[in-house]
Amino acid sequence: MSSCPVFQQVYYISPFGSLPQGWNKVGVVADVEPPESGDYVLAGQLVCGGTETMVVVALVATEVVLVPPMPLSASESYVVNVQWVAPGTDPSNIAWSNSDVIASSPVVTAVVQVLSGTLVDDTLQVAFSVGSGGCTPTGVGANVLDQNGRGAGYQQVEGASVDVPLTLTAGNTYVAYLQGVLPTEGQNGFAGPFSLGPPSAGIPVHHGISVSIFPCCPYVSRGRERGGRAEH
Repeated sequence: MSSCPVFQQVYYISPFGSLPQGWNKVGVVADVEPPESGDYVLAGQLVCGGTETMVVVALVATEVVLVPPMPLSASESYVVNVQWVAPGTDPSNIAWSNSDVIASSPVVTAVVQVLSGTLVDDTLQVAFSVGSGGCTPTGVGANVLDQNGRGAGYQQVEGASVDVPLTLTAGNTYVAYLQGVLPTEGQNGFAGPFSLGPPSAGIPVHHGISVSIFPCCPYVSRGRERGGRAEH
């Protein structure tokens, strides 16, 4: 078997708020490729500023979920370490010193701040800020869902703006969510696998209506544009 897990993705959603549309787990979630052979489960260690905060041993080999007892701070630096262990291993008996068998990823805790945005020719154009401090994301993932949770468009980019081509159906309503994104391995540039932060507040997007997003409000101001502003 491969001695060290390979990440598929890492994400953090606070367990102390409403569960965002399209998500079914909270906490720090680490997904990895399955081991090549053997009977193993995945263990995860959450570290803040070099200090261990919790260890969890999962029941499966491909995912571990660490639910912290309080929200993670956007100003702190968190890392999740994972390794395979035998089923039934006591979390307190796991050694976390052998880098040959441990995969590590930053945990993004900052929420993306939407600065402005418009819907032009079925393309959602959004400018945003990812903030600073902690594990600062270097890009964003923008996901647009309809009222039934079906995807209408997704784009993941580096930088401070994103254009999301959408497939929209008249009569449906749509909500956009933005997440800060940071590669799990920074030495490879902006390339996956990625660590994703908590989704932003949902931004309503209506088919056939131009929208503007103002810095003072986390939601879209809806209405047909007149004179550069949306009518309310």
